[in-house]
Amino acid sequence: EKKTTGGGSRATSSATSAATSSTTSAATSAATSSATPAAQTHPQPQPPPQLSANAEVFKEGLAAYQAGQWRLAKEKFEEAREGARQADYRGRIVETNRMLGHTLQNLGMTQQALVCLEEALQISEEMGD
Repeated sequence: EKKTTGGGSRATSSATSAATSSTTSAATSAATSSATPAAQTHPQPQPPPQLSANAEVFKEGLAAYQAGQWRLAKEKFEEAREGARQADYRGRIVETNRMLGHTLQNLGMTQQALVCLEEALQISEEMGD
């Protein structure tokens, strides 16, 4: 009886394993196939290609800002903002103006900081943010 029970147990285990694999494969396949058309039907908006280099400049500005290197951060944010303006990528314009405003404030340039922050707010409101 022990051999039969053990063999039956192994057979049951193999059957359960096969059923689980089959169910998992079917669920994965169904989830993948249902997710794919949705991604194709509603693609996420991509930033213009020229902004990939601009994103690096923005990151350099953030690194300088976090290190307290205000003048370098100011230069990088101004460069990033100009690239965003040329590409008419309004979300990035808002982001760079906001960071540039904070940087200018740290440099004691409060009037210029206010101009940047007001522009960021205006564009953000126009975008519905």
